[in-house]
Amino acid sequence: MTPLVSIIISTCNRANYLKKAVASILGQTYKNIELIIVDNGSSDGTAELAKNLNCRKKYIFNEPDSFSRGASSNIGIKNSSGKYIARLDDDDWWSDPKKLEKQVLFLENNPEYVLTGGGMIVLDKKGAEAFRCFFPETDEMIKSSLIFDNLFSHGTIVFRKDKADEVGGYKEHPGNSEFPEDWDFCLKMGKLGKLYNFQDYFLYYLQAGQNTFRQGLRQNLKNNFQIRKNYRKDYSGFKKAVFFSLLASFYYFMPFKKIKKSGIKIFGPPNYRKING
Repeated sequence: MTPLVSIIISTCNRANYLKKAVASILGQTYKNIELIIVDNGSSDGTAELAKNLNCRKKYIFNEPDSFSRGASSNIGIKNSSGKYIARLDDDDWWSDPKKLEKQVLFLENNPEYVLTGGGMIVLDKKGAEAFRCFFPETDEMIKSSLIFDNLFSHGTIVFRKDKADEVGGYKEHPGNSEFPEDWDFCLKMGKLGKLYNFQDYFLYYLQAGQNTFRQGLRQNLKNNFQIRKNYRKDYSGFKKAVFFSLLASFYYFMPFKKIKKSGIKIFGPPNYRKING
């Protein structure tokens, strides 16, 4: 019997985006799934959309005053029944119909692994392909650089629920919308077992106004330093990661430069491969 996979989507007033995300879930070849939609105060018809879905599902309305991305994720985990949990953001969608099938098979055959991810295809605000990227594949490659930056695209990950419960789920930071709770979660999971990134494209990632990068530079510097400090004894490269971060922030404020689109994240070394579309 195939194990149940719980797919968690956190959303707020993005019903139009949500339709495409859900369609990519229902189009998966792996069918033993439950969809959990955590609605953080929508007023745009999201509830009606969820009600009319023809699949095993749970719809949870979360009061907007209590919202944080970590808390929303934890509500989904708490209400999930699956052996495995998959994540998908409401404005992205899966590109590979065999994504779940591949990841579940891998985790079933490799019990020492706790979390897997994959590559993504980045789209601009008009929906045109900007670039593609793969992240480091093996556990050794990932853990050698994970303290520099997040090496998992959140919408691609599948992880073991029992291990997520063991680490206490996602870190909750209400009032700090810039906190990278997905990066923190992957670092926590990596302490319990091995990590893996498929060299397959699993996700269309929409890089538009709702996904602007590093809007609050000072807060991000603070958040990233705290995360690196918290895990400095678990992952190598703390001092080097802080150096790269400070160097990048200095470059950010230089008056003569203009940041261009690239496959290298601003914070950290070039940890993943950009492949032009």
